[in-house]
Amino acid sequence: MQMTSGLIMLATLGAWWPTGGDVIPETQAPVATVLPGAALQQSVIGVDTRKIIGATKTYPYRAIVRIWVHFPKLAANIDVQGTGTLIGNDTVLTAGHVLYDRTLGGWATRVQVAPGAGKTGTPYGIVSGRQWTVPTQYSATGKASADLGVIKLATPIGKTTGYLGLTSAMPAGTRVTLAGYAVAAGGNLGVATGNLQTVSGGMATYTLDTSAGDSGSGLFSTTHRIGVVHTLGSSTMNEGVALTAAWVAWLNQWRAKATSVAANHLVTITKPLTIWQTVAFQRQVATARLGTVYRVRREYLAPNGYYYDALYDGTGKLRGVINRGAVTTLKATPVRQWQVVRRAGYIRWQNLYWTKRKGTTTAWRGHRVYVATRYRLGNGVSYASLYTRPGGTWLGFVNVRALG
Repeated sequence: MQMTSGLIMLATLGAWWPTGGDVIPETQAPVATVLPGAALQQSVIGVDTRKIIGATKTYPYRAIVRIWVHFPKLAANIDVQGTGTLIGNDTVLTAGHVLYDRTLGGWATRVQVAPGAGKTGTPYGIVSGRQWTVPTQYSATGKASADLGVIKLATPIGKTTGYLGLTSAMPAGTRVTLAGYAVAAGGNLGVATGNLQTVSGGMATYTLDTSAGDSGSGLFSTTHRIGVVHTLGSSTMNEGVALTAAWVAWLNQWRAKATSVAANHLVTITKPLTIWQTVAFQRQVATARLGTVYRVRREYLAPNGYYYDALYDGTGKLRGVINRGAVTTLKATPVRQWQVVRRAGYIRWQNLYWTKRKGTTTAWRGHRVYVATRYRLGNGVSYASLYTRPGGTWLGFVNVRALG
C-alpha cells in the first residue's frame, strides 16, 4: 500500500508574518491559495463523510490549530500547511514531517499556528512558534513510528482556548475523532469520527477520511485525550503514530519545558512577589523589594502560561526569576528643566542599582541644576538625572525630594 503524507504547499498572497510572538488580528490573517499543479492526493476511504465545523470557538475544536510552516528551500512566499493540537498552554502536538523535511532543507525556519480557525476566520489570532522539535529517531532516519513534532509557542494561547490531554491507552476499536485543516475543506476545520482498526508496531490504522493538510491531526477519544497523530494516508487505509508511554513521557517533558528569548532592559519592582532561583520554581530566593532596579537579560514563558523575567543586579549577577506582573519597565521621562537643589545630604548615585556613589547634594545646595530626565521607581519614588547645564557635566541620579 502506497502511503502519502498529508502536507500541502501554499502560497501566501500579501501576507504579513509576525516575529517574536506577535498575534495577528483576524483581519490580518494570511491569504492562502493552492499552487498551480499542486498534488492533492486524497486519503478518502469510499465516500467522504467528514463534516465542516462552523462553531470552531467551542471546545475541543478551538484547541485544534491550523499550521503554516516555511522551509529553507521554499520561495519566500511559499509555506507548507498542516494541523496540530494544543496539549498545553504554549505547546502544540503535530507530525514530525510538518516541522522537519530533508527534501525542503531540513528544519522549518518559521512556524505559525491559528487555533480554532475556520468559517469565523482566526478568532484567536495567529501565534508564532518560539521553538520546535522532533524525535531524533525521526530526524536521523525518518522512522514512521517516530513521526511526531512539538511546537512551543511564544504566546500561551492555550490559557484562552484550553487544550487536550494525552493517552497511551488507545487500543483497536477505540472510538476517536480526527479534526484537521484539510485544503479540500477550503481552510475550514473538517471532522471525521470512527474506530481505530489496528494498533501495532507503534502505528495505528483507521478508515477516517483525511486529505492534504491533515498531517499532524490528533485522534482523540470521547474524553478528549489524544492517542494517535495522523501522518499517512492512502485510498484504502489511513495511518498515524500510536502514542506509547515513552512518547507520552517525551511530550510531557516538552509540555513542562519553559522557553526563553534574550532581553536587555531595566525594570523596577512594583509588587513584592517571590524571586525564584529558576523557572523550575523549586527554590525561593527572596521576596522582591519594592522599587529595586534590575536588568532583565532573558524572558521566559513558563508552562503555567505566565511570563517570567531573569533579574540581574548591578554587578551582572543573576538574582533569580520573577513573574512579569511584579515589574514594570523603567523608562526615562523627559524633563529638560532647570531646578534648584533645596536639600543637602541626598546621595548622588552613579547608577539606579544604588551600588556606586558620585557624592551628595550638600555642595550643590542652592545651585541651579539641569534636570534632563526623571525615573519613577516601583515604590513611587522618583529620581532625576542631573547635569550642570544642557550637555554639561553629569551629576548623577538624585531623589527628586532634594529639588525645588
